[in-house]
Amino acid sequence: MAHKSKNNRRSKGEGSIFATKNGKFKAQLTIGIKEDGNPKKITHTCDTKTEAKEWLRKKQIELSTGELTVKGDITFQDYNGRWMHKNEKRRKASTLKARTLMEYEQVSSSVLVPYFGSISLNKLDSGTIDVFLQNKLFEGLAPNTVDKYKKVLHVILGQAVAEVIINRNPVDYCMTIPLKENDRTIIENEDLSLILNEAKSISSNAGKHGRCYGQSFFCYPILMTASHTGMRIGEIFALRWENIDLDKRIIYVKENVTEAKNEEGKIGLICDTTKTTYSKRVIDISDTLCELLKGIRAFASPEKGIVFATKTQNYIAPSNFGRVWRKLLEDLGMKGKYKIHEFRHTHATLLIAARINPVSVSKRLGHASPQTTLNVYAHAITADGRRMADLFNEVK
Repeated sequence: MAHKSKNNRRSKGEGSIFATKNGKFKAQLTIGIKEDGNPKKITHTCDTKTEAKEWLRKKQIELSTGELTVKGDITFQDYNGRWMHKNEKRRKASTLKARTLMEYEQVSSSVLVPYFGSISLNKLDSGTIDVFLQNKLFEGLAPNTVDKYKKVLHVILGQAVAEVIINRNPVDYCMTIPLKENDRTIIENEDLSLILNEAKSISSNAGKHGRCYGQSFFCYPILMTASHTGMRIGEIFALRWENIDLDKRIIYVKENVTEAKNEEGKIGLICDTTKTTYSKRVIDISDTLCELLKGIRAFASPEKGIVFATKTQNYIAPSNFGRVWRKLLEDLGMKGKYKIHEFRHTHATLLIAARINPVSVSKRLGHASPQTTLNVYAHAITADGRRMADLFNEVK
């Protein structure tokens, strides 16, 4: 008789009934998979087959409704520690970006554990979670922040469901948080000129002192690239010469640099694939930016091929460039007025306002669809309403 392979093992919720040697009937139900990969089962011996069927049917109902738990007495704090430990092991294979995992771990440690830590997973219901979410909203936290807490909790408890520690995720039954669109600050034209002129001065001074590398020297070309392409700052830091065709005036966006935990669990620079599959794209660049990049290319080191490199020919850390950016604004009397990402918002707004086809703008930004672009930058087309109305002034 052929043996049943691991792939043919009964899955959660499947049951069986078989006769024993003493004339009784044993009912067996698979309720999950143990940590060693073997099925987790419960069994019950009955006098008749009818009784066995009834027991099995009852347990299947309990399993499906969540009444039957396996190991749900583990506290949230204990399980969170286990979840974080597993993240370290599966970091390479995870579908989540390293930066996202790090943010999730920060939320779980600093927010979720202090609130839910002593509660057993099998007692953590949607009502308890709703109270937590409502309290955070009453405290004045932004809805998007509270929704992030909910999302992280869903991921953690989703893993507990996968491990058959609990049978269903209570976050699925929680309140919906009304989200608000993030305010999109646009860099004013006058401010943009001042910022780029100051950046040019910073780059020039670094070059005069022989520092032809790093965040200060590349301040101007980095901000020019952001302004002319709408690329995310991590995508700019990840640029390599092999992904730039200066003859065709094209940039191929393929990678993104972030600061996150590496495989050893230490904070460091990680060059990964782009934010989403849609973010992999081709961007046509202006003659102005092309000439600027040619000037950099003329003395660039071919060692690693990083466009904006440090003295050791490594990627520039976003946090290091952040310090240069904040000082630049402070020197201009604009302390805290703008964030780096607002170069991207400004770029997109100018394109939409110039009536560039939304499909083309969407592809340039790396959005999932033109609708995403229009939803985010609807403010740039509000003036069209008056222009459209004016077309009919002579229709009488």
